[in-house]
Amino acid sequence: MTYIPEFDRKDSIQRPRTLSLFLETNQSSLGAVFTLKDQDHELNGNKYYSLRKIYMEIADVTEYEVAMAVFGSWNHWKKIIASPPLIPYIQQWREELEIKNASRIIKGMIETAETEGSKGLTAAKYVLEKGWEKKAGRPSKKEIERTRRVHAGIKEEIEDDARNIGLLN
Repeated sequence: MTYIPEFDRKDSIQRPRTLSLFLETNQSSLGAVFTLKDQDHELNGNKYYSLRKIYMEIADVTEYEVAMAVFGSWNHWKKIIASPPLIPYIQQWREELEIKNASRIIKGMIETAETEGSKGLTAAKYVLEKGWEKKAGRPSKKEIERTRRVHAGIKEEIEDDARNIGLLN
């Protein structure tokens, strides 16, 4: 079970806290709760919880679970992800989550194909290809590069799994 610390979600004038929540960006008198590091971090006797770690443990296909469990609202999460110093971190987490989900789905597709034939593969393919997202027009260069990085990560994950079970040297 993922531990989510209790913290004041709003500042003294009742605005949702954003940068003040993080050890690396806090410039307020309010105590930071989270770190942008990959793992929890301790400094001067204070423990800072890795939001990346929480994100990767809670997020499934979407970030809604993270928004509600950690920040209590989707609007607060939107403010977090729109904070310029946090954007590169969120983008990296999203890319990693996409690779994690694709790997999990591909493993499930392989298992389904081995045990039940084509039953369930259409649904798995829909999730893997994000069938719910609009896909109009040609993808941007940025999207093509992001897709390339995600596919490279998926390939690496599958090759590691194949090596672990002795299919590759």
